[in-house]
Amino acid sequence: MSFIKDYVGKNLYKDVTEIADTPIDWNKFANKTVLITGANGFIAYYLTLALLLQNDRKNLGITVMGLVRNQAKAEAKYGKILERSDLKLVSKDVCGDLSDLEHADYIIHVVDCSNPQAVQQMEVVYDTLQELEVQGKKTITLFNKVD
Repeated sequence: MSFIKDYVGKNLYKDVTEIADTPIDWNKFANKTVLITGANGFIAYYLTLALLLQNDRKNLGITVMGLVRNQAKAEAKYGKILERSDLKLVSKDVCGDLSDLEHADYIIHVVDCSNPQAVQQMEVVYDTLQELEVQGKKTITLFNKVD
């Protein structure tokens, strides 16, 4: 398995290490699947790398599913990191059919607040999640570009 530090630049690795060193209970993600929306975006990308770094450090068995709209862009961004078995990219629109993603244990929905349709998109996502009967899943919403 490739290690994150082998495939990202020195400064990016430093930033991701700082996130991974945050004093939260990363063990709660052990042997769980975490779905991250907008995995091509800045925040979601860093969070994805931080979770994978926890696997590198602690062998937590976290599987990260990165939801992307543009597969080619994601492949260019993630590069050889995609060879890892603990990262899976899923190319879909977050407002589309998400039924094949319902086995995620955690859902981290990254919202682009600069998008004029952000509120509408959030409602569609949450309605879809409710239809999939995933209300019991832990869902975290991160607001990006709030300023």
